[in-house]
Amino acid sequence: MSECSDYVNTCGFYDKSGSNWYDFCYSDQFGIGFRLSKTTGGNFTNCYCFWYSKNETKHVAVKAEGKFNSVFTNFKVDFNFNEEDGVLTNKVLEVTRKGGTGVFTNLAVNEKMTKDTAYKDYVK
Repeated sequence: MSECSDYVNTCGFYDKSGSNWYDFCYSDQFGIGFRLSKTTGGNFTNCYCFWYSKNETKHVAVKAEGKFNSVFTNFKVDFNFNEEDGVLTNKVLEVTRKGGTGVFTNLAVNEKMTKDTAYKDYVK
């Protein structure tokens, strides 16, 4: 177990205002790699998430607090351990409301490590 008591809510980047541009941003071993507020419509280019430990129960690359409305180009997601029912959940995208205009272009993810399919609706 990590030293952080609220690991699943930790995040590498939290975009609260939207319309921001991110380039070559790297999130390493946070519960959430990129967290987006309800109003966020940011642009993320060449960003990367990686988890080297499975000490926690959930890893989320992108979490949208509402609909997914951001653009991710050349985004790489590396889960280092297979998802296991009741033990570990790996998600590329988690949203609180379905829909939105967001896209993943040229997404690289090790799909065998996750059961998540929600992100596939946004892959172009």
